[in-house]
Amino acid sequence: MVELKNENFRIRNEHITVLTSQEAHIVSQLVARLGDGEKIYKGPDVNELRDLVMPPECEVIEEISGRVVMFVPLHECSLHAYAQKKGFHMTEADVEPIFKQIVRILAFCHALGIIVRNLKPRKLVFDQQNRIRLENVLDCIVCDDPTDDRMVDKYCTPAFAAPEVSIPVAFVDKYSIHQVGIGGESCTKFLWKSL
Repeated sequence: MVELKNENFRIRNEHITVLTSQEAHIVSQLVARLGDGEKIYKGPDVNELRDLVMPPECEVIEEISGRVVMFVPLHECSLHAYAQKKGFHMTEADVEPIFKQIVRILAFCHALGIIVRNLKPRKLVFDQQNRIRLENVLDCIVCDDPTDDRMVDKYCTPAFAAPEVSIPVAFVDKYSIHQVGIGGESCTKFLWKSL
């Protein structure tokens, strides 16, 4: 058996992460909520969206020692790398389908009571079918009640923070819209500079 000494490392076509007990709990909650997805989300694309949140190739294994290891398929590239690579050649036709995919994923997550926190271009990746998906689910919070996805905890990178994080009241919708806006702006920054 291979000793896993680092928290994160790559082997074959998978990214392997040794989870803390809190992360393992989050993943367990998320898997259960995604399993209930068809009961909560009534759209015809529930299976596709579930796979974009957590790919079916993901595997979580608890070792005899109690350590929990998560295997996630490697991605083709991040949205950040894609925007840098395209640079001045990025057009609105490139950005629009990506932006729509991000909005679909976030709407699906909110319908299930899953909050995707700290959303930024580096945490959105392309799968082998060139679809956007979440890089990992460790930044997600699963609400106790899927119909009430308000939160007061503040998880963000200051450069991407919505104004709502500075006030001590429950929020969700405006915050998510702000994060999507920041993501869209990041995708198009090269496009606007070239005009």
